[in-house]
Amino acid sequence: MRNRNGNRQAGVTLIEMLVVVTIIALFAMLVAPRLLRKTDTARITAARAQINSFMTALGAYKLDTGTFPSTEQG
Repeated sequence: MRNRNGNRQAGVTLIEMLVVVTIIALFAMLVAPRLLRKTDTARITAARAQINSFMTALGAYKLDTGTFPSTEQG
């Protein structure tokens, strides 16, 4: 790009900036749902692991005492 004096100017035009921002926005729209899905999957996996841990602990409690804990016991 040259100005009136014939000197070369460095920089980017507004159109170039808009194109780059648009490409980044499109990329973000494609990637964001996949990342959110992975966090949901991780939460579900963690919840399943906690439930299995509780079941194991309750089973061990029943083996030790012969009964499951009451509501008052927690």
